[in-house]
Amino acid sequence: MDFINDVIQYLIGIQLHPMVTLVVFMVIAIGRQRFEEVEADVIKKRKIGQHVLLIALAVSIVGQLALYWPRTGQTAAICIFMSLAQIGVASFGYTYAEKWGIMDRVGKMVQKKMDDKLNAPVAP
Repeated sequence: MDFINDVIQYLIGIQLHPMVTLVVFMVIAIGRQRFEEVEADVIKKRKIGQHVLLIALAVSIVGQLALYWPRTGQTAAICIFMSLAQIGVASFGYTYAEKWGIMDRVGKMVQKKMDDKLNAPVAP
């Protein structure tokens, strides 16, 4: 457990906040799962993917600014660079999860829990 805490503290020390990266991952995953499956056209899928990444960039910058307000030009550049790094890490994580079928398994678990809640008997 100390190792995990040390890794998280190190990432925060270099301004790569794991919380923001996780939120960006969720934005990318939800955006791509929700909207790319609807479109059959390849060009429209690319445009949707670009828009999802722009939304993820905005979320990442806001998260970076909320956790580390830049005081100089150098810290502002670090904030922007780390926002882009977080998008890269989150996008890589999504691609990896999609390639190995992790997203499908998570989707099946969520669907099963939703179905269980909808079909649960109502107490009188």
